[in-house]
Amino acid sequence: MRIEQLRCIVDIAETGSLTATAQRQFITQQAVSKTIKQLEKELDATLLIRTHAGVSFTEIGKELVTFAQKVLAEEAVFQEHISHIKQLAQTNKRSDMYIASTSSISNMLLPILISNQKMQENNVTIHINQAGSYADVVEQVHSKKSDFGLITINELELPSVMAPYQKDLEAVVIMKDKLIALMDKRYYKGDELNLSNDDFENYKIRTMYNIHPIAMYHESIQESNIICSGDADFHRNMMEKAGAITLMSVTAHHLHFNNKRYVPLMLGEHLNQHSLLHVAIYRKSTKGYMDNLINLLRREMVFEGLKNK
Repeated sequence: MRIEQLRCIVDIAETGSLTATAQRQFITQQAVSKTIKQLEKELDATLLIRTHAGVSFTEIGKELVTFAQKVLAEEAVFQEHISHIKQLAQTNKRSDMYIASTSSISNMLLPILISNQKMQENNVTIHINQAGSYADVVEQVHSKKSDFGLITINELELPSVMAPYQKDLEAVVIMKDKLIALMDKRYYKGDELNLSNDDFENYKIRTMYNIHPIAMYHESIQESNIICSGDADFHRNMMEKAGAITLMSVTAHHLHFNNKRYVPLMLGEHLNQHSLLHVAIYRKSTKGYMDNLINLLRREMVFEGLKNK
């Protein structure tokens, strides 16, 4: 007695017709009749009573239907468990992870992930997909080009950015950060430079994680142009050789510019009144696996003076 035979007998009980069962199972009526005959021969009993109005079951046939329904219910539970086991096995065997990120944050996290003992034990290879903006990162994760995304964004803008993807994607804050302005102290005149939104016109500098220099430090900041780049060495050269003022997150400052050569400048109240958020983006279908990765990053991203504010 096979599962396919039990499915057939249950289907006949539901439809009351050999023809309807054949149509539902995409087989011929002759094939359905053959299945019934095989079962009757195996059980040495009559299962169906055929009439012009359709078919009905004998008492033995009714008992077989009840038995078949129980077996099929157990079989469905078994298949569900098998599917779950296969998913776990696939997750455990996973050897490649694709992370979409802007350059600054990926440069910070790549060494952390590569050197992590659990990643090494599981033989996970990290691939970084560089993205030009947090919108590109979100789209890469949504389109499954990347498994995981890392963005830094102003806290007020996160809800609107994620709104179109709320059905499929999850956004989890790994860490809060702030914006800071620096310049080479050789060019510092000792005066307080109070930067504000007006100095940047319509450019949403506070929403970006990449380091932002303002070219050539003049007496009037309004005369400067904004240049964007995620290359820390480029910004270091801008400050040391061209007297530029550079905006960056506190984390970037800690990693790349935390020495006595640079002077921190005061930011206007409105420019830095909201937190920058380092956010992990992933598809909800991968939640279990990604939760472990996020917990790892939260543990590892504890630099001195940057413990999740």
